[in-house]
Amino acid sequence: MIGAMRSLVVSTGWVMQRLMFLSVALLGLGSLGYTLACTFGFAPWLEMTATFGGVGYPQAGQVVQIGVTTLLLGLCVFLPANARIMALETSHRRFHIGMEDVARAYRASHAADREGVFKLKSEFDSVRERMA
Repeated sequence: MIGAMRSLVVSTGWVMQRLMFLSVALLGLGSLGYTLACTFGFAPWLEMTATFGGVGYPQAGQVVQIGVTTLLLGLCVFLPANARIMALETSHRRFHIGMEDVARAYRASHAADREGVFKLKSEFDSVRERMA
């Protein structure tokens, strides 16, 4: 039961990460496209008036639109690193060891021991001599 719940939480997290990844990418590209269309006169700029310290700024919508576009594009810069991290996390979760792997490691270590690769006995003797 707990394993099934954990699996559900992990898969839900995986789906949500992919959805947010896609959402940030699409919002960034969409806002860039719209801001470029506004720049070349194909679409209207965001219109809003802001007042700060009693001074009105009638072009505040344009500044806000460019700022949000810049923020979204800045977030898109982190997406490749996030994709690499998610791939690394996924590969670590899919680690399985089977009996064939254990047998292969056992054969390799014993073959190396027979060839004299391991010098542990001589190291043990030298430490024992130093302690004496």
